[in-house]
Amino acid sequence: MQKLPSVGERYDPARSRYPETASWRLSVQHGAELMVSVPAPDQRMIDAVHGRAGAARFALITQPDVLVLATRFGEQTGWIEGAWQAIRQDPGYPPGLSGGDGHLVVRIHLVDALTGLVAAQSLVTWPPAFAAAVRTAIGEQLAGTQDDTAASHQLDALRRRYPTVAKLVRETATTTCTGGAAT
Repeated sequence: MQKLPSVGERYDPARSRYPETASWRLSVQHGAELMVSVPAPDQRMIDAVHGRAGAARFALITQPDVLVLATRFGEQTGWIEGAWQAIRQDPGYPPGLSGGDGHLVVRIHLVDALTGLVAAQSLVTWPPAFAAAVRTAIGEQLAGTQDDTAASHQLDALRRRYPTVAKLVRETATTTCTGGAAT
């Protein structure tokens, strides 16, 4: 298992820059992990990731070849989205989520996109129903064709039709939840 970075360390020792994005790893062995990279995250964003500005919200948007997971940290940030495909999962992270019917812990890393350094980390939980919906969506994707070109077209169509992530969440989310404090 890859060593998890600490605050002040590079998220990935081999990288020092990232695009401004949200990136998900959903793995049977390693659980759920969200990396949010923004240029020079300020204290407001750090506080938001730590839950000091309200609870994190999550939304799942399903397409046949791609999943979109959107996140909002309290009222201080807007919705951000990250696409996930089983075929694009890092090789060391087998796609899926471990079974179970309880809460699922999500590790969140806020990374400075300009340096690759971790600015903040937190743990939140998805409630059982949301975790089950994500597991089901992953299973359906794994059982499907996993067509990368089709996934690209599906994402492009979503982004054309829904110019903001807030509109995408409002009008297409399969399920949403409020994250809880990790136990």
